Amino acid sequence: MAELVRRDTVAISDGFLSHPIYVLGREPKGTSELVSGLIDTGNGSFQCTRSGSKIHSHEINAIADPGDVFFSNRTGTSLRTALSQRAVQNTLLVTEQCDNNCTFCSQPPRDVPDYYDLAIAALSEFEGSGVIGVSGGEPTIHWEKFIGLLSCESARRRPFHVLTHGRVLSRADRVGEMQAHGIIDSVLFGIPIHGASARTHDAVTGVDGSWEETIQGLINLRHIDAALEIRIIITEQILDGLDSVLALLHSILGSSGYRVALMRLEPTGWARGHLNLLRPSISREAAIIDYVTLNAGVRGQQVSLYNYPLCLISEAAREFACKSISDWKNVYPEQCNTCSLKPQCSGLFASERNRVVEKLRPVI
Repeated sequence: MAELVRRDTVAISDGFLSHPIYVLGREPKGTSELVSGLIDTGNGSFQCTRSGSKIHSHEINAIADPGDVFFSNRTGTSLRTALSQRAVQNTLLVTEQCDNNCTFCSQPPRDVPDYYDLAIAALSEFEGSGVIGVSGGEPTIHWEKFIGLLSCESARRRPFHVLTHGRVLSRADRVGEMQAHGIIDSVLFGIPIHGASARTHDAVTGVDGSWEETIQGLINLRHIDAALEIRIIITEQILDGLDSVLALLHSILGSSGYRVALMRLEPTGWARGHLNLLRPSISREAAIIDYVTLNAGVRGQQVSLYNYPLCLISEAAREFACKSISDWKNVYPEQCNTCSLKPQCSGLFASERNRVVEKLRPVI
């Protein structure tokens, strides 16, 4: 039986809620018409301060703490945690639109209305600390809304981790605009690279010229000493050329001032349908990870491993591993309960296939 650390949604069993954002346990402190409060009535339910609708306490308490912020679905029949006091990572999805079309995208693009206004309202109500992720889709695709989010009053006191393909940052004027708004100093930019050449990168994104724009975006950000995390999703197609990608980054960015995140593929979205073509064998992936991290260390590059259960990589590589899977979507299969490394381990994605789980070996 898989142990789910935290779930992030709850269905409303009676009635419905009529506003898209809720703060648990108090009246909203902001003025946004988007926000309501869920107040504990003391009789086993929380009452919405706007609509009067009630939610059973046991439903909310399963996913929330006082001060947490929720989004409702469009029909008002369920709540999803937007910002949690106890989350290891908080991430705001601001749009599902994207102008790349990556073959293994875990959040395939959809042409639906964006959520920048909801994100701003959620930030205004959340009192928790820590880095907040900004994700999509492509967060910069609506540039003025993106700038408005990161320069709003509620964002000024917070650090952010922005996941972007980096193409728009090839424009020096856009980078300058972020500097003018004081955004650069509070943001870590997470930007993916899918190969050491336009041929390999553009084949993944489905956009001719995307590699050149992304590389120029990295150069522009490095020029102003912005914080950079360059993300490489490990697939069968990139594995043999992985060290060449890091060598290229060293040649254009130097050895310091950025970190490289080698990321185990999440088997969801478009990746799920052809995982057998995308995911390398566990032993082959682990061997090349060892080789690449050793070479990166010689070059002076900082490397991290994301989404890797510690028992699937070598003991030498474990020092680079991060507990990176969001706590609402990671699982620890039963055999992990006896593992001494479990507190430091990412575990698995909830969407993992059984063939991966079977390779797990507890470290006693």
